[in-house]
Amino acid sequence: MSQKEMGEGYGRNWREIAGEMSRRETVPLGNRLLADRLCRAERPQESIDAVLDEAGAHFEHCILFRIKDNEATVWDSRGWVDQTQSLLNFTASPVSGNPLELLTIHPHYRGATPVEEAYVPFFEQLGLFYPKEISLTPVEVQGRLVAILYGDNGEGPLKTSESQDIALAARLGLGLILVRVKTKIRGFGDA
Repeated sequence: MSQKEMGEGYGRNWREIAGEMSRRETVPLGNRLLADRLCRAERPQESIDAVLDEAGAHFEHCILFRIKDNEATVWDSRGWVDQTQSLLNFTASPVSGNPLELLTIHPHYRGATPVEEAYVPFFEQLGLFYPKEISLTPVEVQGRLVAILYGDNGEGPLKTSESQDIALAARLGLGLILVRVKTKIRGFGDA
């Protein structure tokens, strides 16, 4: 029996076949540049801009939802041509009725967007089609949830890894702490 009769892949080394398979490649984050920007930040918005600029290079849409008084609002975003009024006026519950509720079950969520009818209005309000996959990562400052970092690639798969998403959110949390510490140090004045 010839190789052709046995099938296309028969008799080939598994490494050759594995090399031809489509793999989900992760894109490296610019850790050094991001760290430098976070260390230079003097205001919270500068830290947010640094992280969202990095996230925006890897996600088609990324949003930093601010969590305050049991409401999620859009703190800032990347991936929209212009910030529509609906995006600026967006509010949602961080714990029920939309994809953010996935963080009540998981410490962070990264994967296929669950098909839930209740999630449709959330994406519509943001001006998004229902994405194939999403990343939801909490941003904590001194043990308190202050934000959720959201990312998607529309109809395509995510290009970052879970550890990269977690590291990005952790860096933002530390960047916000650093800005707060700098402000406190300057607040002591010339005593």
